[in-house]
Amino acid sequence: SSSLDMMNNSGHQPNHDLKVHGGMNMIMGLFGFLPGSGTLSRSTAIINSGGKTRLANAGVGIIFTLMLVLLASIVAALPLWATAGMLVATSLQAIDRPTLQKLWEMIYHKVEYRRVLAGDVVVTLVVVITALLFDLIIAVGVGVVLAILLFVLGMGRDPVRRAYFGSKIHSKVQRPIQQMEWLQHEGKRIAVIEVHGALFFGSSARLHSRARILLDQGVEYLIIDFRNLTTIDSNGTSLLRRLHLMCLEAGGKLILSCVERERRSKRLPTQRAEKEQRAEERRKNVLIPRLVWLNLVANRIIETIGDEWIFDDTDMALATCEDLLLTRMGKADSGNHPGIIASSSLLEDLELEQIIELGRYARRQYFRAGDTIFNQGDAGEEVYFLVRGRMDVLIDIPGSSRKRRVSALTEGTLFGEMAVMNSETRSATVNAARHSSCFSIDRENFEILKVEKPEIVIVLMRNLAKLLADRLRMANTMISELEQ
Repeated sequence: SSSLDMMNNSGHQPNHDLKVHGGMNMIMGLFGFLPGSGTLSRSTAIINSGGKTRLANAGVGIIFTLMLVLLASIVAALPLWATAGMLVATSLQAIDRPTLQKLWEMIYHKVEYRRVLAGDVVVTLVVVITALLFDLIIAVGVGVVLAILLFVLGMGRDPVRRAYFGSKIHSKVQRPIQQMEWLQHEGKRIAVIEVHGALFFGSSARLHSRARILLDQGVEYLIIDFRNLTTIDSNGTSLLRRLHLMCLEAGGKLILSCVERERRSKRLPTQRAEKEQRAEERRKNVLIPRLVWLNLVANRIIETIGDEWIFDDTDMALATCEDLLLTRMGKADSGNHPGIIASSSLLEDLELEQIIELGRYARRQYFRAGDTIFNQGDAGEEVYFLVRGRMDVLIDIPGSSRKRRVSALTEGTLFGEMAVMNSETRSATVNAARHSSCFSIDRENFEILKVEKPEIVIVLMRNLAKLLADRLRMANTMISELEQ
């Protein structure tokens, strides 16, 4: 069938072909016929004659049957060399030319990455030679064994795609510059390991070794990113249990991210209801079982680590670890709102009287969790300073009504300043993630401030430029780290 596919530029259906072929052999056996198979010589003759339909195939079968019945004596008298010549011609036409082309390119270095083709070429050659020397059944068995060995060797490669520290790559939470600078120095207590491929007996040891090195370097919060993980077995889950204990001994925590949760409900009792449920699940595109999640549940990993330590994305996991580290080290916001204002980098070098004077141009605003401060595309009329709570920054996904969270704002951060400075529309939507309060200055009051208190505006603009430069520098560091 594969040879005919290459000749006819088509694709066969192996399972369907085998079922039909086996069924017909059983039926013919009831009439005393021996089991048989398709013959490449006849199929080649049919295709070369222009017959490519099922009718042509059936017609040739009927004609061949009549020839055997009516012309048996003539067929028996055909010389052996004629039959041999026909078989040789058919064999030459059935040569796998693409494989020979690959072999030629590998030998003469005409292909850049020979290792990519080596596996396929070796399997093909071994199977063909085995079939010629022994038997087709033996050749198929050898091919299956070789394919399995190559699969195991391939899946047994290093499962660690990349590992990085929280001091180099931060979460999307925009924190006060003092906290960001502290995380640049102490964020090495947080590490992320991105795994890929299969986590099983052939690859678990390498992940264990990499995690051990990180923990020995002082990592306390270890995040395992499952975004590119394809499968996990009991050896992989046992490794996660050991890593969990190792993190606890180090005074930290093991956290899993990007684990697709199983969302299917139990089957309904009636057959009709079950079909309706399956149809609905297909429409929602959630029918595929989340095998990694099910394996973690079955091996009690979710129960051991704790469901609250399983995150949908790595950024949320990283932000949680940063919050825990800042709190534990006494660097988190204390809730002293006047202190947050006075210690803000935006107000650096301003006297207390100037800060009080600046407050006369601002107004206090309160927002409930879920409130929208402004939407993407709105006119930029106000700049905000977050005193209490947390904000989510969202952008629209083109072609849909959904939004994507790209950042989070914590107490002591400034937002909405770009649209006010360049008179453009808002580049993102900002929603209150918690009950929050802000000080805001609109464009009109800011223009008045520039006229009445230019010395304050000069300090504000200088500090704002420094904040933007610091954000850009941190972003460049993160991009450079991600590109490695």
